[in-house]
Parts: sequence; structure tokens; C-alpha cells
Amino acid sequence: PYQRKIARILTKIDNIIEKTESTIEKYKAIKQGMMHDLFTRGVDVKTGKLRTSYEDAPELYKETALGMIPKGWDIGVLNDYCMSFINGGTPSTKNSAYWQGNIPWITGADFLETFEIGLIRRKITYEAVKNSATHVIPKGNILLVTRTGVGKLAIAPTDIAISQDITGLILDSEITIVDYFYYYFQRLVEDFKKMNQGTSINGIIRDDLMNCPIHVPKTTEQTMVAAKLLRIDNRLKNEQQYLDKHKKLKQGLMQDLLTGKKEVTPDPEDFETMNNEYE
Repeated sequence: PYQRKIARILTKIDNIIEKTESTIEKYKAIKQGMMHDLFTRGVDVKTGKLRTSYEDAPELYKETALGMIPKGWDIGVLNDYCMSFINGGTPSTKNSAYWQGNIPWITGADFLETFEIGLIRRKITYEAVKNSATHVIPKGNILLVTRTGVGKLAIAPTDIAISQDITGLILDSEITIVDYFYYYFQRLVEDFKKMNQGTSINGIIRDDLMNCPIHVPKTTEQTMVAAKLLRIDNRLKNEQQYLDKHKKLKQGLMQDLLTGKKEVTPDPEDFETMNNEYE
């Protein structure tokens, strides 16, 4: 009975893990489809729904160098929408005092595949910022890896100092919504990688980045597009947290139960109750 009870509990966790992984893949596919539609058709600001496609309503679109886009959208280059492109740098590693501050400092290696910053491992001092090529990017601005891992992307989670791998993009707040560009750049990752140049250290040349062609709706529509993608992203994050929780739970149970360190008390029914809040 003891071994069977362990097996039942672990089987239930495995089923939850498998189901959650399947849900995550489904949401990822939905997000990709949404991004394609939203960045080619956009949103009808009157209804809040996806604009009718070009095939069904060609009168709503115009031909551009970037293909058919909705009338009312603007064509330009990234430089038209950015106030500044800010470089980063690395404070001297020979001066240990520089690395004992409270200003977060990141490199391209600190970016996650989910277009976020992971665990911030290093912090520097104000003196380190003053005496090196690094710059502090204010919270809420876009961080783009333009060297060593080109195409990685995040929104600064706090005021954060950056290495030479990263460019901070300060958008013009009068004509841009940061979240819209954050998702739009996710669509441009492969284009950014194609800009990658250099022999020893690959990277995007600043002029190429500034002159990257883009199409942009007015801010009202930008906000509506970003909101739709933010909702699907939040679902993905919730499912990922749920998955991580159960993987840790399984790991702990495997270690404790199979080694006999802990007595098995919960029945599968109890386990189900414990997880109802997530389902």
C-alpha cells in the first residue's frame, strides 16, 4: 500500500505537469498567431476587434515597402520613434569596490527566452557608473541585446545598468507605447539577427538599428494591440508558474518519499483539493 500510494501521488503530479506543458504550448501558438494578425491588421479602435483582413476589405489597406498595412498606419524607421539609443559598458573588474553597490548591472546572459530579465546577479556602485562606459537605463524602457546574443529583449524591471552587449532604447512617449514596441520587437527578432555583423564579436551596427524600417499605428491602437498581447502573456506566465510549482513538488516528493524520509499522508483526493485554486 505504501508504494502504491506514492505511485498514485506521483502519477497525478505527472499528469498535471503533462497537461500544463500542453497548455503552455497551445498558448505560445496562439500568441504567435495573434502577433502575426495584430501587426499586419491591427485593431479597429471603434470595436476593439481585429481589423477585417485585406482579402475581405482591401479598401482598409495601403501598399507600402513593408507590404500591405492598414490605412492610418505610419511607415518610418526606428530612429523616428526613439529619443535616444544608449550604449552600455563594463566597470573595471580589477576594482572590487565597484562591484559592491546596489545598482543592478546586467549582460546579455541575464536575459530569459521569455523576453524578461532573469535573476540579477551583479550590482555596482555609483562610482562604477561614473568611471566606466555603462549607463543606467530608467525602469520601463526597452533593453535590446545588440551584441553577443543579438535579439534578446526585455523591458527594464527597475533602473538598471547595462553592459556593452545591450542598447537601451528611450522611445518618444508622445508617439509610442512602450508595450507595443516591446511586442513588435519580438516579431523583429529574426530581422535583428540578420543585422548581426562583425568578425570577432558579432553585433548590430548602430546605423542599421536606427534605420530599421517599421510600421506603426497611432497610440490609441498601439495601446489596444499591446493589451491583447499582455493578456496572453499573463496567461502564459501563470501556467509557467503552475508548472514550475509542480515540478518542484515532484522533485521534493521523489526525494522525500522514495527515500522514506517522509511519511505518505495525502490521498490523491487531498492532493486534488490542494491544487484546486490553480485549475
